[in-house]
Amino acid sequence: MTGSAFSLATSFEDELIDGVADLPVSQIYGKIEGDGFGGGRPRFLVPKIGWHRFRKHVEHARSKGIAFDYLLNAADGGTGDIATPEGYRRLRKLLDRISECGVEWVTVVSPLFLRVIVRHTKLKVRVSVFSRVDDERKARAWFDEGAHRIVLDSMLVNRDPDRLNAIMRAMAGRGELELLVNNRCELGCAWAPCHAADLGAASRRKTPAPDACYFQCHTGFLKDPSRLLMQDWIRPEDLPRYEAFGYRHFKIAGRGCSTKDLVARTRAYAERRYDGNLMDLMRRGPVHIDAATGFAAVMRGGWRRLLGLARAARPAFDIEDQIRIDNRSLDGYLDLVFRKGGCLPGKCFRCDLCSHWAARAVSFPRTLASRVEKVDEGLVTGQLWEAT
Repeated sequence: MTGSAFSLATSFEDELIDGVADLPVSQIYGKIEGDGFGGGRPRFLVPKIGWHRFRKHVEHARSKGIAFDYLLNAADGGTGDIATPEGYRRLRKLLDRISECGVEWVTVVSPLFLRVIVRHTKLKVRVSVFSRVDDERKARAWFDEGAHRIVLDSMLVNRDPDRLNAIMRAMAGRGELELLVNNRCELGCAWAPCHAADLGAASRRKTPAPDACYFQCHTGFLKDPSRLLMQDWIRPEDLPRYEAFGYRHFKIAGRGCSTKDLVARTRAYAERRYDGNLMDLMRRGPVHIDAATGFAAVMRGGWRRLLGLARAARPAFDIEDQIRIDNRSLDGYLDLVFRKGGCLPGKCFRCDLCSHWAARAVSFPRTLASRVEKVDEGLVTGQLWEAT
């Protein structure tokens, strides 16, 4: 393993901790739903737990030598949440509470959060991927304010060997750098700032709404499958390339996934190999519209809102379930990408490399594209909410 370690999303089931106890997992991360501060995922996608279960989970992790990282990572920064007397007191109270539970790390987007945490607690701070750190200047600014680790902007860094090397060399000895390995956003995505802000808003909202950017992106991906390769994911087999630059910390996402799936994807990255569908390692998890969520949707927006949610839920599930990217067919792909200087936003669509490899590796039912496009179009026309 050459000393590398993983930061893993938690399902808040102790079986997860037991399942990865023999793997190089240094920390797990998550948050309490409805803690008064935003996060990076919609509320209906993440586990619903209380403080008693949270404390027990953190204690169990620590008994296995695994630290806990608490998320305060709404993409809008959350600065407005604490730039009031009431918000500031609420944050300080939350920091005290998670510290008492044994939390050792906090992930933030806002520099104000960072400064408050560094000034008033012993918690270590990780800078979120939503902070969009993609060069030495930005990294230095965060480290100078007291950050311990930065998750680099995967959409702008993961496929750029020159930038990967430059940031690591410039930041050597200043702090730790981490790479997100199993995201699947398009490199340099034009909609990324809006989508991240939407996710932050959805983390605060009790009633779910269809993820408009998600459907818009996948409508495009399914029309041009090569775009499923022009993304920021890192295959398990390719971790050694990043370790060669000096990277030793890797983040595995999946807060909406089952314990079984989280253990499986961690084992794949630890073993540097996965024989199967690469999507298995990147799925965001099922959409849950339970009775309480459905009732809230009806009370706040009427039956049409629930109808629209139901119409969007099935295609969203099928996107996660029916797209196949054969991992073995991608052996050697990253070698060629790096050999040509990286797959950078300004260079994409100027060669046929991804088209050639996608033809070998990507498959999905022909009907999937039209069903996803129907939801996307329904959001534009309003038909998603209309009874037929």
